[in-house]
Amino acid sequence: MKYQRHNNTSSLFLLELILAVLFFSVASALCIQIFTKAHLMSQDARDLNFAVNEVSSMAEQMPDDSLQDAAAYYDSSYASCEKADAVYVLTVHYEPEDTLLKAHISMDTVADNRNIYTLDVTKHRQRRAES
Repeated sequence: MKYQRHNNTSSLFLLELILAVLFFSVASALCIQIFTKAHLMSQDARDLNFAVNEVSSMAEQMPDDSLQDAAAYYDSSYASCEKADAVYVLTVHYEPEDTLLKAHISMDTVADNRNIYTLDVTKHRQRRAES
C-alpha cells in the first residue's frame, strides 16, 4: 500500500504562519518598550521644567531678613497642596553669613526622595544706614 503525503504544503504554511506571528510579537514588544521609554522621558522633562521654574521663582523672591527654612508641596498636576497629598516638595535652606545670604533650594519627589533640580544662590544683604 502506498502512503500519500498531502500534509507537506499545509505544514509548510503552518511553519510560515508561526514565524510571521513570532516576528510580529517581537516587533510589537520592541515598540511597546520604545513608547514606554518615550513616555518616561516626557514625564521627566515635564518634571524638570516645572522644577526649574519653581526653584528659579523662589530664588528671585529670596528675602533679606526672615530666614526661616521653608517647604512647599505640590501634587501630581503641579498644583499646591497639603503635605499628605504631595508628590513633589520644594525646600529652601538658608545659611546667613556677615553680608551674604546663601540659600540651597531644591525640588525633590516625595515617594523616592529623588532630586529633580537644585540651585545654590548667594545674595548680598543690604545694610541699613544707622542714624
